[in-house]
Amino acid sequence: MTKEETFAVLLGRTHFDQFTKTRIYHILKSGIDWYSFLNICIINKTLCLVYRSLQILELLPLLPTIIKNNMEYHYKCNCKQNNYFLKASEPIISYFEQKRIMATPVKGLRFLKTIYSADCGVRILSDIDFIASDKDKSKIHSFMTESGFNTYLINNTDSLCSINSTVKSYFYIKIEKNEFQDKLRFDFDFSFADDLINQIRENQNPLYEFLFLCQNYFLNVHSKSNASANKKYNNIKLIDLHEYYLKYLKKISFKEINELSAHMQLKKELEYTIVCLKELYTDITFGSMSIVGVIRKMK
Repeated sequence: MTKEETFAVLLGRTHFDQFTKTRIYHILKSGIDWYSFLNICIINKTLCLVYRSLQILELLPLLPTIIKNNMEYHYKCNCKQNNYFLKASEPIISYFEQKRIMATPVKGLRFLKTIYSADCGVRILSDIDFIASDKDKSKIHSFMTESGFNTYLINNTDSLCSINSTVKSYFYIKIEKNEFQDKLRFDFDFSFADDLINQIRENQNPLYEFLFLCQNYFLNVHSKSNASANKKYNNIKLIDLHEYYLKYLKKISFKEINELSAHMQLKKELEYTIVCLKELYTDITFGSMSIVGVIRKMK
């Protein structure tokens, strides 16, 4: 990684151990190409989180004014947009709960209420992701269309579609002319087991969600149809995993996660993700054991 890429990675978090702070100060003293740094943050969708980190570490006065103002503008706009996302999703989530429909938000929207609840402006969202039971597909489809959303197949935005039981992914778009955007998009993935959906929805065992995120990260990095394919890291997803780990899993035993990953047939995805996390974050451990040590014991 370039110096600017490393700097962006070090700032892309809400938790800072002393070693990370020392590295940040050291790189800052060596000089930064601020325009390259800004571009890296934009590409990786980490600009708002990095801006907030610079603010917390009291480093904003060291940035060129034009860079600082650009980051501040995007951060404030993202705060407003995320609040809009939260408000727009409330009636949908409420309806699913009232009708006992097995569907739950995941990733970005969910994180605004959990790992980024202290500041909903730091996580950039482009859409709202749900995982849902295939059994409830028709109920979800009926409600979304009655609510003014049009239905499309994932990766096929050219035409509207009806529900097809053999297709596992749909997105729903509703035109919303406002100051933030011109449309509201909800993505539904019906390919996951009901047990996983329930575990994430009820949030009684955070390991299920962590393994879901590991699977999502692995597939995203290796997907041939994804722009991040063949890249070792997907920064925003690794940041989510890092923050989730520190909030919910820091004291967990390797035995428990090993057993559950084997049960869910996700050991490969877990191992790959953990290696990436360990390479970028010095504060990733399982109790007194490093993640690298955990992986050795898992093999």
